[in-house]
Amino acid sequence: MLKESEWDTINTILLELYTCGDTIKLAEKMLFSLKPLISFTKGYFVQTDEINVAAPKRSWFLGFKESQISAFREKEFRKDYHAKLLGMREGAAVAFRDTALMDEEKRFSSAFFRNFLKPAGMYYGAGIFLKHQEAACLFCLYREKEAVDFSKRDMHILDILTAHLENIVSSAANKSGGKNDSSQEIFENCISKAAKAFLLSGRETEILRLIANGKSNNEISEELCVSLSTVKKHVYNIFNKAGVNSRTQLLNTMYNFPI
Repeated sequence: MLKESEWDTINTILLELYTCGDTIKLAEKMLFSLKPLISFTKGYFVQTDEINVAAPKRSWFLGFKESQISAFREKEFRKDYHAKLLGMREGAAVAFRDTALMDEEKRFSSAFFRNFLKPAGMYYGAGIFLKHQEAACLFCLYREKEAVDFSKRDMHILDILTAHLENIVSSAANKSGGKNDSSQEIFENCISKAAKAFLLSGRETEILRLIANGKSNNEISEELCVSLSTVKKHVYNIFNKAGVNSRTQLLNTMYNFPI
């Protein structure tokens, strides 16, 4: 369904997911990085506190006016028709499309649509919902009325990202020595799990890490001070052990290991 170039973009986004240490910076990068893959005009990432109130310092908006953002935080979030998702069980993660959440007439008559989306010129919506412990996250994308609704392809991409967001948030919530695991630790855990599953040697694991960081064969050759042919041989062995034919397949397999 997706082209190799689209998978490359997804893998770049996943690298950001697993190595970005700041949630708001992560949300910002995700919104901008998704632009080449999924067409949308405006979007936001909102985290709630323990009583399901939007937390201003843990939210980020793209394309909305300051007055609209303030209104959302102060009152419109409580009228958000996505709020029904907040009642889902802990650990639930799902990609959703607004037109599938409720019928058109009910959605248009909702206070959230009338007071927030319609004034902003937004008509179609899709996104990702994630709940862990008592807090929740809403990652939403919007299009204007003149555009078409989000497609099966768009939802497929959001489904891919949903699994990884759930993985990351769940892992970050696990305490280690009284502290949350950092995103870098999560990334290294992915490398470690893949290396063990693929039975990689120490050098192959080192090269896998460089591949995951976006390094080309030439760059790996220079960084490790080995010949290009040696790097190619190691990459071939990694592909063979992982049962893949490309870097895209390799990284997708690596990131799909539960952490």
